[in-house]
Amino acid sequence: MMETRRALRLLLLFMLVIATTSAALADSASPVIPNYDRGSTRVLFMIETRGGYASRLQKLTTLPDFVLYGDGTAVWTRYDKTKDLHEVFAARLTPQEVKQELEFILSSGFEKWYDRYDGVTISNLPTTTFTLNFIDHPMKRTVYGLQMALQRGLVPSNFGVLFTHFKDYRNKNEFAFPIERILLFARKLGPAEAHRGYKTLNWGISQVKLANFAQDSDSEYAQKEIDGRNAERVVQRLHNWTLFSTDLSTVIFFKEKKVTYELGYRPLLPHEQ
Repeated sequence: MMETRRALRLLLLFMLVIATTSAALADSASPVIPNYDRGSTRVLFMIETRGGYASRLQKLTTLPDFVLYGDGTAVWTRYDKTKDLHEVFAARLTPQEVKQELEFILSSGFEKWYDRYDGVTISNLPTTTFTLNFIDHPMKRTVYGLQMALQRGLVPSNFGVLFTHFKDYRNKNEFAFPIERILLFARKLGPAEAHRGYKTLNWGISQVKLANFAQDSDSEYAQKEIDGRNAERVVQRLHNWTLFSTDLSTVIFFKEKKVTYELGYRPLLPHEQ
């Protein structure tokens, strides 16, 4: 009888171990990745930060922090403090790399988070939006004042893990994003404002006449889409001198004939072209 009871206890203990192990394996198993559009211009995952204490021109020229497209192309920005330059990189991820990134996102708890977090009450902070586009289950998570929300414990800590991972993203096969199309922003300055610039440079691109589209306004900018060789000319002229390249040279103005302009630009990404 004692042997029978002992055998029964061992059997129950064995079954408990199996059940516990199975549950642990289920919890640690890779998440199932839903279907998604594999188009080269279809956004699969994106993080973008907008607003906050930034000038109108800074807001217009801001690019997403990171974008992953359905075909595996990734595009992201990186700020080089030593050069004071924003640079755009790209890489073509392998199917396995895409799978790993999606599993990383889903494992963070992304699906269980609320759509919006507005717990920070300080005004004029940037808003960060995380977008994940599956065909049958698109998801968007928006956090106002992300860094402060993380410090105060107002959002799941994995928001910070995701943001840092993709903000600092690097890939062994990365390359400089080829700029084929840009948006050029221009505002015509009055005589008084024109004298406030740290430096005024000659525009010098006859193929792109600022007078034909620039906005005559105290705060609003006209925009013009430019491609091909003219886009190359504009980027070469503005590189290092104005947004989007650097944050610190919004006081560099450009003169066309006798009129002074404030300019900025940004590349157009695949989903915008």
